[in-house]
Amino acid sequence: MTIEREYHQSILINDNQVLITGGINSIQNEKIGMKDSEIYNIKEDKFEKINDTKIPHLYHKMFKLKNGNILIADINGIEIFNPTTKTFKLLKTRPKQRYNEFKN
Repeated sequence: MTIEREYHQSILINDNQVLITGGINSIQNEKIGMKDSEIYNIKEDKFEKINDTKIPHLYHKMFKLKNGNILIADINGIEIFNPTTKTFKLLKTRPKQRYNEFKN
């Protein structure tokens, strides 16, 4: 990987590429996650650093949509990755005010 990390997620984009996002690599981001993203090219055995996600991700889930885009979701929010343009689009962020029972 171009950036060392743990607790990241990865998903197969197509027959040749894997998207890798989020996770942690230091004490500074162990509670919020990382914005760093990269693509692993299976055939060439190479990692490519791409644009960061719009929000940090940790303990997130990724789902491939019917149109080929990737939905990324966690407590910080939801965004879409477009494999053709290699860009992220923010759809929704977490609410600023949380219910009392979720503050802990």
